[in-house]
Amino acid sequence: MPGEDARRRLPTVLITNKERRATQPLLEVHGLDRLFDLTLCGDTLTARKPHPLPVLHCLQVFNVPPSPRAAIGDSDIDVQTARNAGMRRGPCRMGTAAGGRSPAPIA
Repeated sequence: MPGEDARRRLPTVLITNKERRATQPLLEVHGLDRLFDLTLCGDTLTARKPHPLPVLHCLQVFNVPPSPRAAIGDSDIDVQTARNAGMRRGPCRMGTAAGGRSPAPIA
């Protein structure tokens, strides 16, 4: 699978504002649950995107120092979340929020 080598070196995380009861079955039915080392849903923590807590929590879980890391997302909320956490962000031109357009870039 493409990216398999990179996945072995870097933790992969899914952060969504959708509730776990909607997210987990969707990931499982498509076999995507095994691709993520951690999945944070909107009801996992006390704050959700665009608050930086989900991103900062992931960095802490994987013992990654807070610095300009990269985040990939498909919505303007993802842009704001990355910005709030002090991260760079790469756009994704697909996903439930993209609607065929690329989110606004982080300046």
